[in-house]
Amino acid sequence: MASNKTRIASFRLSAEAHEKLYQQASMANLSSRDWLERAILNNQTKITAKPKPHKDLKPLLYHVNKAGNNLNQIAHHFNSLKRQRDINPDDVMQALNDLEMIRLSMMEALKNAS
Repeated sequence: MASNKTRIASFRLSAEAHEKLYQQASMANLSSRDWLERAILNNQTKITAKPKPHKDLKPLLYHVNKAGNNLNQIAHHFNSLKRQRDINPDDVMQALNDLEMIRLSMMEALKNAS
């Protein structure tokens, strides 16, 4: 029966091999452990780099999520007013269309940042 527990492999490398391992791992955007494991398990020493996310992606995601929450609250508010018949349905539909346009613009900006 195979165990899912990891095992420790400890060994020494020449300075040259050590440097090459870290260079290869860095170019593949992987840890040296991940690079070495892929090389061993897949008999593969040329490992394609994982794409690095755009440097602005994380703050952009934060702002998009924050704006998305606010937009959802606005849409909920307009829907509530519509149910109470406190505003004109045409105004609600225009507001919802505007909100959808904002959402689509944000999605486009997010796509362009990745």
